[in-house]
Amino acid sequence: MSPGCISPGGPKLVCVDLTRDEVVQTILFPPDVALPTTYLNDVRFDLRRGEAGAAFITDSSDQGPNGIVVVDIATGKSWRRLHEHPSTKVETRPDLRMIVEGVEIPGAGRGRLDERDHDGLRR
Repeated sequence: MSPGCISPGGPKLVCVDLTRDEVVQTILFPPDVALPTTYLNDVRFDLRRGEAGAAFITDSSDQGPNGIVVVDIATGKSWRRLHEHPSTKVETRPDLRMIVEGVEIPGAGRGRLDERDHDGLRR
C-alpha cells in the first residue's frame, strides 16, 4: 500500500482458505487505524492471544506517523499502538549503531550503511 493512496475500504487483512480457494474473513481498517499516510508492511500473528489470535502489522510510512496496528482476529477490531513512539522511528546517524551478537558492524551510521527503521528496511 503506497503512502497517501488510502481509499476507504482499501486497507484490510484478508484470510483465504487455500483448500477451498475462498476468502473466509475480511477485516477492514478504519481511518483512525489506517491513516492517509499509512504504509502497512510486515504482519506477524500470535494465535495464542484472544479467541482466534491477534495480528501485528507495522506502519512504516516515511511520510507520516509510524506505529503498530494490532488486530483482534475474532472480533475484527483494530487499533494503533506505539503511535509515533521512538522505537518505531528511524535511527539516524550519528546515533545509529548496528550490533549483531555483541559485535558492532563497522561503518554503520557512517555512510556505508543507511538508516534503518523499525522493520529493518533501508531508508
